[in-house]
Amino acid sequence: MVKRIKKKIKVTPHTRYVISLAMVISAQYEPGRDPPFLLSPFDPPALLSNFFNQHVDIDLVSADRFISFEEYRHWLSTVKPAEAMRGGMKTGTIHFPAVYSPEKDSAPPDYLILPLLGAATDTEWEEQFDQWTEGFSEIQATIFRNMIEPFLGLVPGIDKSLFMGPAPAKNINQVILYLHGRASDECQLNRWPAPPLFPILDFQLVERLPVKTPVSF
Repeated sequence: MVKRIKKKIKVTPHTRYVISLAMVISAQYEPGRDPPFLLSPFDPPALLSNFFNQHVDIDLVSADRFISFEEYRHWLSTVKPAEAMRGGMKTGTIHFPAVYSPEKDSAPPDYLILPLLGAATDTEWEEQFDQWTEGFSEIQATIFRNMIEPFLGLVPGIDKSLFMGPAPAKNINQVILYLHGRASDECQLNRWPAPPLFPILDFQLVERLPVKTPVSF
């Protein structure tokens, strides 16, 4: 058996690093209406990868559909960021196998997650995170909302999507808790039932996540 030797990447100021990112999306539906199936593949699969690459200055790939909390927890615990990024650069997406529509009486996910992977130098990452701290611009948020809401089955003027810009996976629990607060405020404003607590990732899993991974293409 031939042992495969892992190539070591020489770190320089020009070294690019992969960071695992995520967006958390909450779809707010009018009470009493049956929510649609929310995990259908995007059409085209690279729909959101294309959006991000038109609006950011780093190489970035997104999943080809929204995924559930359970799927995301499993993916985070098994993914190799650099390897997944190289594959995503070739295909344009992070592929997730298709899932079948749940039973009619099944409860919809409390929120959806859009996994993303980005590659950039340290300097480029700093600049990008500075932009994301301010959130999407009004134009970017409108474009993004118009792209995702058909997949969420939202009724314009009644239902609403809530989301934040991409954040490092290591910070996702804070994002989930913040979005739950926004969802609670929105339900109170509309006099809808308060949403249940959103599940968060196990802290041990979050601690094991790499901050960044060097990559070469």
